[in-house]
Formats: sequence, C-alpha cells, structure tokens
Amino acid sequence: MKRIFLLCTAALVLLLVLTGCNTETLGEPTDTVTGEDTERSTEEKKSMDNSKFNIFFDKNYICAVVIPAEPSPIEEMVIGELEIAIMGQTGKVLSFVSDSESTDGYDNVILVGNTKHRESKDAYTALSANTASAEVKGNKLVIAFSGLSAGKGIVKTLSNALRADVYGTARLEADYKESYTSMLEDGSAPKFEYATGSMDCGADTNMKYFAISSVVEFESYCVELLDTGFEKISEREEKGNLFATFTKGEKYYYVYYTRSTNDIRIISGDISTLAAADYTEELECDKEPYIASIPQPAMGQGYILRLPDGRYLIHDGGYEGDDRVYKALRKLQPEGDIV
Repeated sequence: MKRIFLLCTAALVLLLVLTGCNTETLGEPTDTVTGEDTERSTEEKKSMDNSKFNIFFDKNYICAVVIPAEPSPIEEMVIGELEIAIMGQTGKVLSFVSDSESTDGYDNVILVGNTKHRESKDAYTALSANTASAEVKGNKLVIAFSGLSAGKGIVKTLSNALRADVYGTARLEADYKESYTSMLEDGSAPKFEYATGSMDCGADTNMKYFAISSVVEFESYCVELLDTGFEKISEREEKGNLFATFTKGEKYYYVYYTRSTNDIRIISGDISTLAAADYTEELECDKEPYIASIPQPAMGQGYILRLPDGRYLIHDGGYEGDDRVYKALRKLQPEGDIV
C-alpha cells in the first residue's frame, strides 16, 4: 500500500513539472505573454462598476436613449448613426424614449439632440458652428451637435471610447467629456465614407463612386452638403434614380444614386464647367431623332443621341482631346448639315 502511495505521489509531481503548473494557479487560464488571467472571475463579471457611466451590462441595456419628441432631419440622421454604432458593439436594439415620456425606470439616460432637458439646453447654448460635444453629467450622457458633419464625428468619437470594453459591457468614465469640430475650407465638401474608388475625369473634374450604397446614404450626404454651406440648385427623381446638384463658391457637386446598381457617384469640378440651364423656349422639332454608338477602343459606353429639335446629347464621350465623337458625328451627318 505504501509503495502505491509513493508511486502516485511521484506521478503527480512529474505531471506538475511537465505541464509547468503549480498548485496555486492550477485551473486558472493565463495569458502566455503577460501571465495575467485571461478570464475574469464570476464575481468580477457580475459586479457592475457604479463608479462609471454604464450603458450596457451583462449583455443587456440599463440605459435609455432620450430623443426630442419631434427630431429635425439632422437629429434623425445622427440618432441613426448612434444606433448603428452602439448596436454594432452590443448586438442589441437600443431603447428609445421621447423627451415627453418619463425615464424613471432607468438608472442612466443618454440625451441625444436638443431635448427639453436642462442639460441639453445648456450643451446647445455652449456650441458654436460646426462643433459637437458628448459629456457625462451625473447619470446623463449629453450629446449635442451643430450640424450633421459634427454630429457624425462625435458619434464616431464616442463609439471608439466604448469599443475598449469587453465582457458584455459598454460604459464610459464618469468624467468622460469629448468635443468634435468639423471645419471645411471654402468650396470643399464633407467626406463620403466607404469610398469604392475615384477617377480623374479631366478639366479639373473628379468622380468618386461608392458601391453598395442606399437611398438613405444619398439623402444623408445631400443634407450634409446643405449643412456645410452648399446650395442645392437642382434635384430630380426618375424611376427610383436620384439626382441633385450643389454649388459653393467656385465649386459644384453633382450627386446621383442609381437604383439598378445600388451605387452613389459624386462628380465635382469648377463651377464654370457646369452645364447650362435647361432650355425653356419653344424649339422647332423637324429633325430625325436617333441614337448611335461611338467606337470605343476599350471600356466605356459612348452614345450619341440626336433630339427632334436638332440638339445632341453625348453620353460617355471619352477624354478631352479625343476626336472619336467628332468623327462619329461627321459620319452621321446628312450632306449639307453643319456639325
């Protein structure tokens, strides 16, 4: 019996030596680099740190989001950005409460936009143009913004602060306070995120395109242009396709959404190159209309359309200095017609 006991003891000692463990750390997983525990204890996971501003704990929201009873279009868009940002980190739908409703059932609240709460009013009084702020004040996180660009910026700043937390929590320091300023040079436009690519179209004209976009993103960007001082000079909708033109200083931005391909394109250039306004006078329509293609050496569409009044529309005609359009028109012209 004594021999069996000694053999078992020796086997246990050998096992501990081979695994590099000791009796004090057995059963506690450790980080191979730092040697620290990779998991919190059950007590640590379930205990909420009340010294911080808690938004999400133990995989549940403990904080309501208070919004204005009648939010403005810009407030609606920033609220949507905040919802996407926090849902992306927690995986659950936010609980929204109108500022006309009671929040007595919540320990903490987030005030978004110009709500009727005193803290919101104070925050908006302190704002200047193109700025935004997010500040914890007691049991309230107050988010205020002057314009869409600034609002989207403060939401991204706030999202980055929340991203550091783990274990089913989302919280901020009790003294959290951040500001954001969206300053644009005269004639410039707010950036459209998630760009797919861009193209130099010649004559100081540039096109940026954004695949897998949506009508909501188109409308949001149009509001952002207006919010940063651009003037909308035209807009139209054609079978679900959306078009809008904006100007500011010496610049123009032509934005359009294509339903069939679900993408957005933004063409910018010098305002002097903007097409003339539509014809409004009555024109004599005595010409034979037609559509013809322009020979293309590689990629591209290239179409010539002649209208009944004799005017031409050139679609995707190529680059500056290319004479393919001219040659195609000369070939299409009846004898005696002037090109």
